[in-house]
Amino acid sequence: MNATDNTSYATVGLTDRDVEAALDAIAAAGFPQTELLGQEPHVEGPPTGSELSEFRARLEGRGLRASSVHAPATVNVLGAPDEDWRREKVTVLGSYIRFTADIGATDMVIHPIPNPIFVPDAGDPAIPERIRAAVRKSLDDLVPVAEATGVRMNLENLTYQDCDYPYRTMEALRPLVDDYPE
Repeated sequence: MNATDNTSYATVGLTDRDVEAALDAIAAAGFPQTELLGQEPHVEGPPTGSELSEFRARLEGRGLRASSVHAPATVNVLGAPDEDWRREKVTVLGSYIRFTADIGATDMVIHPIPNPIFVPDAGDPAIPERIRAAVRKSLDDLVPVAEATGVRMNLENLTYQDCDYPYRTMEALRPLVDDYPE
């Protein structure tokens, strides 16, 4: 691969193996870059200190660069409709933003809204507005972290059916992201 090759393969495509085996397969296939899955079985809890240095060395040793990190999913969302849940996940997501920067990646994919299966009172008519407010509050908390680290947050639209949650489409996400720095 040449220096301008921008192709990548995400480790999420290899969740049948641990991160080391996934990275081996991606490197063996000739990809110069990867998107790391920020949860089990790949990067469950961002490494720090010597573990972070060792992780970077293992990437480099395979000739790989991490182009992006996919933040942990399931309950790790911007729009947690409960304030305690939201604050806890902002802390988690902030740690993954810093990890993304620490490994030289430039982008982190984040889910803005929860899957209704994780929302205890998913049918409550107030939930969509609570999610909308939580997404904005979480972005307000995390944008300074992203700016300080040089990481771009990419909000992934999730087209959950049978719910009227906000931000399920790109059309709905666009006005949201337009209010924040690029």
